[in-house]
Amino acid sequence: MSSKLSAYERERLAKIERNKLAMASFGLMEAKEDLQRKRLEEKAARDAERKQQKAMELESFVPRRTTRDKKPIHYIQNEWEAPGSKQRRLVAEIQKRALPPTGNLKDPCLLCGLRVARPAMRQHIGAHIVAEGFSAVRCGLCGLESSTCEHKRMAGYNIIVPIGKELCPKFHRLNLKTAERAKCTNVPLRCIKCRKWFWTYTMRAHMNQAHGGVRGLTKFHLEAFTISRQEIDSMVDEMTHINRRLLEEEVSDSDDDGDESDSQVVRSYRLRERKPILVIDDDDDDNDDENEVLSISSSDASSHHGNESD
Repeated sequence: MSSKLSAYERERLAKIERNKLAMASFGLMEAKEDLQRKRLEEKAARDAERKQQKAMELESFVPRRTTRDKKPIHYIQNEWEAPGSKQRRLVAEIQKRALPPTGNLKDPCLLCGLRVARPAMRQHIGAHIVAEGFSAVRCGLCGLESSTCEHKRMAGYNIIVPIGKELCPKFHRLNLKTAERAKCTNVPLRCIKCRKWFWTYTMRAHMNQAHGGVRGLTKFHLEAFTISRQEIDSMVDEMTHINRRLLEEEVSDSDDDGDESDSQVVRSYRLRERKPILVIDDDDDDNDDENEVLSISSSDASSHHGNESD
């Protein structure tokens, strides 16, 4: 066998044997075997740990699709939740808290005190916003400033959703598709700059106050909150109708009191001093007291003048 090897190969094998003898003389062969054994043990430990980790992942894995021949998978509630379930629970809770959209329910307007049906309150408040030109940005449902109650449009749902836990005092389930086709198109709209939610009628006022105008907006974003002339005229006519109803109610109240001489034309709501409803009622009572005092003082003065003439 050795005769078939070349001279180079025989010399190489001889060097290997000499190296082994040298390492054995110094005790290095046992150290080499120990090192190889430790490396094999470490590799076996890593493989065992990797297998254990894969087994744990397989146990905790929840597949999202099944074949037709298998039964439906029951998902663990704490580990996986169906997409959109959180939004559906939120909308269901809001619908329970909101009042039903019925025309029989009438609430007083927080701006003028006129009793309006809850579904028609949005158009009523829209007439106030368009015809009176408020400087403050207000809610499109109740008329209060927008910082008190906010609403948004949720993707995939045809209703408005309040932001936060506080509910608007005049909140009702609003159908967005129906609202966009109605005479009043005031619906929640998101600002393209600050990403906050406002209303169509108040978005331009927000742009002027918070962002210095509408410069830099595209035509698409401008058209989103641009009100047509026909809609403005209809809202002004609605405000005229509101003032007429307020006048009729005040005249009827004065007739019920039996004092026909004091009935006079009521100024439009825009010219009145803005006060809460309770304060306005208190002022009316104070005015009645002042009129009584003036009538008493005038009668005393006339009687005193008659005595002097005698």
